[in-house]
Amino acid sequence: MLRPSVPIVLADGKTRHLRFDLNAICALEDEWKISVGEIAQRLSDTRGVRVSDIRALLWAALLHEEPGLRPADVGALLDFASLRSLTETLMKALAASFPTDDGEPKNAPEPEPPPAEPQG
Repeated sequence: MLRPSVPIVLADGKTRHLRFDLNAICALEDEWKISVGEIAQRLSDTRGVRVSDIRALLWAALLHEEPGLRPADVGALLDFASLRSLTETLMKALAASFPTDDGEPKNAPEPEPPPAEPQG
């Protein structure tokens, strides 16, 4: 199943879609030289998250749309005024990428209830 994406508009005004698929997680592992478990630990305390971490997360989440993108390219699309909301959006996209216990993404739409049977 394709993991959901979260739309975002960056400083250039273009709408992009954040997705943390397997390739994005592997790119982060390679960039930070740590395992997926260590990535989760690094991000668990947002007070310790660095600006370069935010840039790397955004870069990895955009690779599915722009495979040749470099972290420095992403840095040009950011400004300090939007870092807080960007971080929240990135965390939402990251959480949506990992399945819940039932295997569905965390922000998957709820199934619609079956139509009510007519009362007779």
